Amino acid sequence: MTATQSLQGLSVRRFFAGKGVLVTGSTGFLAKALVEKLLRDLPEVKKIHLLIRPRARADGSLVDPAERMREEILRNSAFSRLREKMGARFESWCQERIACVSGDLTHPRLGLSEEAFEALAREVQIVIGSAATVVFDERLDLALEINTLSPQRLLELAQAAGGAYIHISTAYVSGMRKGLVPESLLDPLEAIDAQLPPGAPRPDKFDVAKEIEKLRTLAKIVTSDCETQARKQGWAPESEEARTALRRALVSAGMRRARSLGWNDTYTYTKFLGEQLVRDHHGAVPTAIVRPSIIESSLR
Repeated sequence: MTATQSLQGLSVRRFFAGKGVLVTGSTGFLAKALVEKLLRDLPEVKKIHLLIRPRARADGSLVDPAERMREEILRNSAFSRLREKMGARFESWCQERIACVSGDLTHPRLGLSEEAFEALAREVQIVIGSAATVVFDERLDLALEINTLSPQRLLELAQAAGGAYIHISTAYVSGMRKGLVPESLLDPLEAIDAQLPPGAPRPDKFDVAKEIEKLRTLAKIVTSDCETQARKQGWAPESEEARTALRRALVSAGMRRARSLGWNDTYTYTKFLGEQLVRDHHGAVPTAIVRPSIIESSLR
């Protein structure tokens, strides 16, 4: 079989037909459009599972994932065409095809019990990781948990499911490189060397796992220092002053480290580290990394 014949035999519809799909980040901008596309153009999908974290209201009560799906996803304008087509059946039709999973990407096993994790693994064959914190100047600790470590937790699900993993990254993992940047995964030292200006100091070695541990330790030290300063100032731990000072310090720590290695901000650096973990740990799991650039709204 020639390469052309092989490509002609590929079919997105056949690939998704009869399969369970897990999507994370479905309350975000990109994943809403993805879920709508799956519902509208790939009705052969067996089930779409959305991992959604319960959200706290101002009064402390929780908005459960099913309510978040109805309010934050299905009522979004991205679903206008599908809503018009289905009419009064729209919500019930969607709910037949969507299963909400209450979980949290920042926790082991996605915040699920061992039994729930195994049950989910039996139901899905395609895992699409679209969740991220896209704030450029995010807190270092939060960016690490969501952008760097969460993909590895999704890989563990894909491995348990015997399925495939699609990792939504960003074109800006390429840091401050200029000119044509090939679609390839560079080793960290190659990436750093390609990004830093001539004469800038470069590390002699770079271990991804050790770097992540160093950043987690740095976040803990910054947090401890801020707590000490808050006590000296007489601020309550949960006061606006204490929380603002902590955020600023964690943002500053992440930005300094990212820029010292050729990335513009904490977001792009932690996404780069996430890609590296996916590369190092995907094992036998068929894996694709997708790197969108800036994602804007669309007219039609």
